[in-house]
Amino acid sequence: MKKVLVGLLVLAAIGSMLIACLNPIEGAGGANVFPRAVALNDADKAAAAIIAPTVSGRTNASGKDISSNGQGAAVPGMYFFWDPKQKDNGYLKVEASMFDKYKSFILTSKEADKYWDFLIQAQDDQVLTADGFYVFFIPKQEKNINGVWISEYSIITTLAIKGIDIPMFEGIPVTTITETDKFTGTVTWYPDHSVFAVSTQYIATITLTPKPDFTFEDVPADYFTVSGATATNEPNSGIVTAVFPKTESGPKIDGRIIVAKPFTRQNSGPFLTTVNNAKRLGANQFLVFGDQVLRAGCPEILTDSGIDLWLIAPIFYHDDNGSNNNSVTARALGRQPYWAICADGELAWEARSPNPASDGTWLRIVCPNDIEYLNYRIESFKPALRACKFTGISLDFIRYFVYWEGTRPETNPQSLRDSCFCDNCVTEFAAIADVTVTGTTAVEKAGFIRTNFAEQWTDYKCGKIDKTVEYILAEIRKEFPYLQSNLHAVPFTSTDHDGAIKRIAGQDFDLLSRRFDQISPMTYNLMKVRPAQWINDVACDIVSVIGNRVPVTPTVQLNEYTRLAEIEDAVKNAIKPTSSGVVLWHIQQTSSNSASANEALLQAIERGLAGN
Repeated sequence: MKKVLVGLLVLAAIGSMLIACLNPIEGAGGANVFPRAVALNDADKAAAAIIAPTVSGRTNASGKDISSNGQGAAVPGMYFFWDPKQKDNGYLKVEASMFDKYKSFILTSKEADKYWDFLIQAQDDQVLTADGFYVFFIPKQEKNINGVWISEYSIITTLAIKGIDIPMFEGIPVTTITETDKFTGTVTWYPDHSVFAVSTQYIATITLTPKPDFTFEDVPADYFTVSGATATNEPNSGIVTAVFPKTESGPKIDGRIIVAKPFTRQNSGPFLTTVNNAKRLGANQFLVFGDQVLRAGCPEILTDSGIDLWLIAPIFYHDDNGSNNNSVTARALGRQPYWAICADGELAWEARSPNPASDGTWLRIVCPNDIEYLNYRIESFKPALRACKFTGISLDFIRYFVYWEGTRPETNPQSLRDSCFCDNCVTEFAAIADVTVTGTTAVEKAGFIRTNFAEQWTDYKCGKIDKTVEYILAEIRKEFPYLQSNLHAVPFTSTDHDGAIKRIAGQDFDLLSRRFDQISPMTYNLMKVRPAQWINDVACDIVSVIGNRVPVTPTVQLNEYTRLAEIEDAVKNAIKPTSSGVVLWHIQQTSSNSASANEALLQAIERGLAGN
């Protein structure tokens, strides 16, 4: 049984001390293999590679001798033949399996008092003899050859797997490797795309099958290599994992990422039309809610679409948005969530915020220290993630309470409600900031903190969100290790409402851009009563904070589908330079109305994407 040796060992046989330390070279079956009888014929000579020598700097004959005419007892697997007579030119026969263990050898010949070195290594196009050997022609140089020996050798430490190119956007994944004399191999990919997508990291799993004269026994960990990838394998295994860098950024339309994001859930018939419309618009990402994924027929529609799938994952937004104890969450937890507490001592609900909806009950935010609720939310995403092969997960409501949808340019910054001042959050803040907080009620504690430690409070909130993102992604990646991540970002610039993006929402884009692969500000300009240029202003502001660390893709809302000129203008502004693309929110509107209205909306989006 062959034995794969680890480590690069080059032994220069110079001096008696090194001779004493030189280990015997092992043959294909180990150090104690008795050499078999080997002959040299005319066909072997015709297959010989001609090796050009170099003048050696050696001053003595040190190394493992190779005996004449076929009996290389000191070096099993190597045989030297004189041609046509002793001390004339020679031929070296090396058993092919020797090159499973050794990268190369230095064969040294002695002619009178002069030494010559020959580099012996298998050539790419070299032909094996009928009895499984490589043959090398060793010419004499100036005088007769007195003897030959192996003076140096290099042990193979890795073995390359060939035939797998680095994934490139719109390339085709290979399914097999280049066959070698040692093994064949098949390749599977994650994500499993028929064509490589944009800005996506691909992992190839390579399953090698050994040929009869090769084995994975004694193969060390991380023995195999794949060009352009970080390759790993377990000891004694032919299963290799190759992790490639992300494909280049820049999708199908003018180098932009085009994201389709439905809101209203649909049954499979209209949902198929929505997905096909997304493809028509050149979408290369599709953001979707879990309950849409799990509707009958939808996993198949999504899988067959060929678009990268991203699951929308609301975090601190209470999915039931009710206070009754029979809600889904209440039944799962055995209680209602711990609602965040604002500085006014009231729950973090929409009703007391600027410009709430008529009943003010849509937005209710959970305390970020309710870890039991957080774990419940993480688990709630997994059924959808298991139903399809997702490229990424998009975290929404990963922030402190702020009803940003109701803010306007003229909104008083002090009217934005700060949170969370529950006992758990205040205690944690005091420990992290190393301060003492006075007060009995939430209102008193909030007033003390905001008056005396406003900057530390903002830092605490931003750090809390950052660490929560780290925790969420780590937990989800235990089962789905290759998921990328996107942030649904609050659409405030750095200076809006006295720095409310960090002060109130707790979203520090400099920190979060180191966690996420993409950032999508929710620039709903029609809802926010802002001009289309505002969409690009928000994107530019985020880029000014994070640089080119990750793509920024602002959002255009399509739900007010009859406002075609405004939608077209919004798309144009969303894809202006600095932005990396656009999220088309309410994409289901392209399949939810009359045929003429659907077509008019699609054409308005297409004009916006084309920039004309």
